[in-house]
Amino acid sequence: MIYLFLFSSLCVLLFSVASPLLRREGFLGGSFPYFSRLLHGLLYCFNSQLHPERSLRNNAESESNAQLFRPEGTLVMFRPIFHLAFPVRDLEEAKKFYVTTFDARVGRVREKWLDIFLFEGQITLHERPSEVLSLGKHGVRHFGAILAWHDWEALANRLDEMRVKFKVKPNVSFVDTDAEQAKMVLFDPSGNVIEVKAYRNLSVALEMEDDNF
Repeated sequence: MIYLFLFSSLCVLLFSVASPLLRREGFLGGSFPYFSRLLHGLLYCFNSQLHPERSLRNNAESESNAQLFRPEGTLVMFRPIFHLAFPVRDLEEAKKFYVTTFDARVGRVREKWLDIFLFEGQITLHERPSEVLSLGKHGVRHFGAILAWHDWEALANRLDEMRVKFKVKPNVSFVDTDAEQAKMVLFDPSGNVIEVKAYRNLSVALEMEDDNF
């Protein structure tokens, strides 16, 4: 074991001294990307042997950065998290609605705002009654999510059992066509509009502009 330690130490020292020269001469990166990756990989392995505490710390930081908050507490590789913020008339009232209605999880809580995690996005609710719009002034403003069909049906049934008041009751339109969709629309206590949809043929709903060329 002592020989491995000494060998690792020597390799780390040699790589540390040689890296600037190799980089300057073009052997690290540039025209030799695979050679560069190999050398850096070896350096990382040897450095892990020499400084295990650094390796553990780096692994912990990487694991922390790789976490994506999910209700079930699973870990996945990090990807962008959608964020939205809007005003509500009362924080406790809004928190109760989103937790009860959508099983939202509560994040940071401050005096005049709080985060909830809903549909894998982070929503910040700000207690600003003066900025809350009346129902007739929302126009087309709304937010929501597209769910898997069976998840949409389960949510619709649960909300119906809770006797939630809908703006648009759960319904299915364009039946037996590629555009068949399920939709429901409801308000939170401050009048913010939430639309939840599902599509039989998801590729139709997620068509991109470039797909038409």
